[in-house]
Amino acid sequence: MSKSILFDTVFYMCNSLCNYNCIFCRSHLRTLPDDDKGLNPELFERVISRAQVVNVSACTGETLLMPWFPEMVEILARHGKEFALTTNGSPLNTQNIELLRGSTLNMLSISINSLDRDTYKTLTGGAKLSIVLDNVEHMFASNPKYKVQFTFVVSALNMKELKSFVDYGRDHKSHVIFYPLTPVISDYDSKLIVTDSQENVARLKEAERYAVEQGVSLASFTLKNDNGTLVNTLSEEYLADKIKKCFVPFTKLYVNSSGQVYQCDWTERGKCMGDLSLESVDELWNNDNFKELRQCVRNGNIRHCKLCRIWG
Repeated sequence: MSKSILFDTVFYMCNSLCNYNCIFCRSHLRTLPDDDKGLNPELFERVISRAQVVNVSACTGETLLMPWFPEMVEILARHGKEFALTTNGSPLNTQNIELLRGSTLNMLSISINSLDRDTYKTLTGGAKLSIVLDNVEHMFASNPKYKVQFTFVVSALNMKELKSFVDYGRDHKSHVIFYPLTPVISDYDSKLIVTDSQENVARLKEAERYAVEQGVSLASFTLKNDNGTLVNTLSEEYLADKIKKCFVPFTKLYVNSSGQVYQCDWTERGKCMGDLSLESVDELWNNDNFKELRQCVRNGNIRHCKLCRIWG
């Protein structure tokens, strides 16, 4: 079998194990069994060998809790693969800090979501913010070689903290990302949704201006599409025109920890493209499901992409 690069990035959705119970988490939509322990090392190695970069995501679980996480790091190093990692930060203890420090990790994303103790506890189902903040300080004290960014899932509960999030990024010389719970996500509790009220729009613009003033690299969001429509009224015609520019099905492979491959980062909602425990990497990447998806994208057919927010 050819060992040439098939895709530029593998997005590996890690195990279903998690120590948090976040009220905005999409874990209820996952396809993984509750006792899932993660994609086996042999299958993981077969997949990552065909990619340039590996992104290990915690969309349906906490990466650092995966039983064979140290082995994963060793496999990535053996293949010389740089990787990005997402964590909630609570298991970022001394042992894991040292493990990552000597790894091929190039980007660590830490999801914090609130800098207020009580709000954090509400959002995470009872977790302690102090543990994460202490771990972050210990991690930076280790002089990591990798880059660090902080991600904040912005909801109605923490919308007032946007400038505080920017301050946190500034104080740690790190990139900041806002991920909003906007109305297009129809299955979230309405009390969490960030609406396009004048107050929210003003807060968002002020946070963006503040980030520029503070010299903070910020990836923000919009409460309106670039055609002026609200985020929850994305027209099919608008999306069809935008989707033709999508590069995901041509360059990215999204694998969950059972070996199932999905079309994009809306993993549990998108179409299952195949199973790597049943097909080779080459067979799956070139199967009829992927061919049909790519043809739809080329033609602006949104049948598989109605929940897309990349082009909104």
